[in-house]
Amino acid sequence: MGPARHALFLFTKNILAGKPIDVFNYGHHRRDFTYVEDIAQGVVRACDRLPRGMPAGTSDAPDPATSKGPYRLYNIGNNQPVELMTYIRTLESAWARRPR
Repeated sequence: MGPARHALFLFTKNILAGKPIDVFNYGHHRRDFTYVEDIAQGVVRACDRLPRGMPAGTSDAPDPATSKGPYRLYNIGNNQPVELMTYIRTLESAWARRPR
């Protein structure tokens, strides 16, 4: 599990313990923090919309959604990047505490 995936738990643990949070780039970088249930729901919804194979005679304009081996790419992330310090301040506010 990479840092972006468990930031909520790591940051919350440090906030509640009064420990510092390691912040790089002064916290100015931005990330999508997506709720796992939203991702699971997106995967389930995508499974209900499987692409079909390409009809005969259309190979001159191939489309990945209609090829013989159909596939599609879905961005099921949040797509609303948040600055890291905003994320940390929100957690601090929710717990009414600040890390050192």
